[in-house]
Amino acid sequence: MGLWYPEIVNRITSANQSVPATICEVLQGVHSSDEDFVAYVEKECDDRMTQDVFVYVIVLGSIYTFLYLAMSTLLQKIRRGHILFFNLFTSGVCGVLLAYVNDPYFVLLCFCAFMVFAGSSISLVNGAAVSLFPTHVRAMAVCLSLMMGRLGSVAGTNLIGLIMEDSCTLTFNVFAGCSLLGAMLTLVLPSR
Repeated sequence: MGLWYPEIVNRITSANQSVPATICEVLQGVHSSDEDFVAYVEKECDDRMTQDVFVYVIVLGSIYTFLYLAMSTLLQKIRRGHILFFNLFTSGVCGVLLAYVNDPYFVLLCFCAFMVFAGSSISLVNGAAVSLFPTHVRAMAVCLSLMMGRLGSVAGTNLIGLIMEDSCTLTFNVFAGCSLLGAMLTLVLPSR
């Protein structure tokens, strides 16, 4: 989702703010008014970026930094599995909400939280991989974990590009479901 963040934010910030629309309606170019009138936007390539996109990208990076600092402080007091569960569960809930919320600022907040909480969990998963495996295979386990994560990232990014405009709700629900599934799987991790 991170690769598509600037494009999605650009579409949200350049959309007609007077008519409330969900993220899927904005991405598909459909806006509903009070009279149930549906207007389709012409399908042409518009490569203009609003200046707000750059501000939101900087805000996203700042939120990542703050969350990493908060997690490093919380890891001294709370178990890694609990933080991982919270991050993935929050990400999943925000991902599900994304398809149904129509306030543009709440959409951007949910989208930011969806990406930040899932993205910051990567270091927690790698830390768990380090502690789960014995020393003689630890480096290989972490390398395989990172390699599979990157492979999944490439596959997921390409999948999003293919289905986001045609099946927007499905796209966000599938990725939110993956976060929620990951949250549930953290409950069965060993406690050490």
